[in-house]
Amino acid sequence: MSTTARCHPGLIRAYRERRGWTQVELAVRAGFSERLVRKAESGDPIRMDTVEALAEVLSTEAEPLQARDLIDDPLAVAQAFVRAYLTHGIDCARLWAHLFDPNIVMAIHSDPAHLGFAGEHVGIAGIEHVIRTALVQFTVVREDFGRWFTNGSRVAALRQQVLRINGVPDSPELETWQLHEYTIEGGKVLRVDTYLDAGVYRRLLDFATADADRAAEQLPAPLKPPR
Repeated sequence: MSTTARCHPGLIRAYRERRGWTQVELAVRAGFSERLVRKAESGDPIRMDTVEALAEVLSTEAEPLQARDLIDDPLAVAQAFVRAYLTHGIDCARLWAHLFDPNIVMAIHSDPAHLGFAGEHVGIAGIEHVIRTALVQFTVVREDFGRWFTNGSRVAALRQQVLRINGVPDSPELETWQLHEYTIEGGKVLRVDTYLDAGVYRRLLDFATADADRAAEQLPAPLKPPR
């Protein structure tokens, strides 16, 4: 295992600025030199134990971080997007714009007759439109992004949501499953494809062809294929 790693410049800078710290303040809190912090934020190789120390200092109770959350790899970028969404909702697109390609595509794969924001949405405005429209239509009771898969520059997350429909008195809780597939290029999210319910199982196995059995075992019972 390598003893050095490269931090993602946009991620480490964003977490620092989110705490309201300068590079000097981060260096003092972590017990490092300002030069080392600049090196980390430039994406130059630094020791792995230094990355771990930076993650510990940058962590908060609401946003705990580990070393892997700062490292420049597609999984870290995709998970940073999800954390930004869970923490900031619709504002995540503006606050974390450095994570996204300017022409990012948000593609919602579903029947437009059943879901008003199905289709492709482009740019920061597209992200905001998808989140805003979803929040108008549904209230999220709980959700879980606990299952992640990687395939080169692509990352997939299996997401469980329990929703209530807004505007419907005594709406029952609806359990849904979604597969979010993130395409990462140059440390930025280029495209997010979201597959809803019916397409989740097939798309997940297509995505994780190298490890289809393991992927299938992680699926909840309602989505597992018949034996």
